[in-house]
Amino acid sequence: MKVLSTFQDYYDKAVPLMIDDQRVFRREQTLHRIDPRFWVGPRVQHRAFTGSFFREDPAIWRGVLGFCGGWYPVLLKGFHTKDLEGHLLARHDSPVTPLSIDEAVEADVVWEFEGNYNFRGLSQPQRVNYLRRFEQRCRADLAAFLEEAEALPKSNDLFQQLGVPSLFFLFNGHYHVLTNPCLRDFGFTKHFGAAQAFQEIAMYLSNELAPPDLSPVTTGGDELVARSKGFDEQSFRRGNPGGKEERRRQNRMRKRGAC
Repeated sequence: MKVLSTFQDYYDKAVPLMIDDQRVFRREQTLHRIDPRFWVGPRVQHRAFTGSFFREDPAIWRGVLGFCGGWYPVLLKGFHTKDLEGHLLARHDSPVTPLSIDEAVEADVVWEFEGNYNFRGLSQPQRVNYLRRFEQRCRADLAAFLEEAEALPKSNDLFQQLGVPSLFFLFNGHYHVLTNPCLRDFGFTKHFGAAQAFQEIAMYLSNELAPPDLSPVTTGGDELVARSKGFDEQSFRRGNPGGKEERRRQNRMRKRGAC
């Protein structure tokens, strides 16, 4: 399989090992706006939506990476919504930064501390107590989001609708969906190695995203199928069945006369 793309991903190094000129993967990126509630479930959508709504520059972004019908939750370092396209598209110079749950909790706590003006009326012990409770709520909420997103059942519907083996949901007020994301930027190497990821994509393109077979489905035995296509017991036979012995006798007589 050949990969035609404007950017490189980590599984591209496996292309020379599994060359197949009959298949071509055009890895083009497109940013869509689509409601993911019908694809990833309302609970996961709500978990991801919480914490980013009404924030133009949140500390973290919560998203779900789709790969060959499966779903993988992702926590990203926050960026301003006006830079959304610049961060998500791989051809730009500002790639996304995946975070662990500890890094995400720390970033959200710092964001709350710097952006909450109610701290001005609180004493130091009250601020510490507030941030401790905020950290506990944030960690529990992120853990619930990761757990519920990882438990999502596999589904090929949206992949087939968009015609891509991978996509990324970023949950905010517009539900952005990026097709063919750069998996390396999202830290996907921890799930699949280069050769395995390339093989999964090749198989998915051949099996789930291949054009449908338009030939009619045949049912019944061989004789019934043959007659349904216009063949009968005389098909593929000589025009005079059973005359072989007579033709042989005539040929022998002819040869004797020639002698």
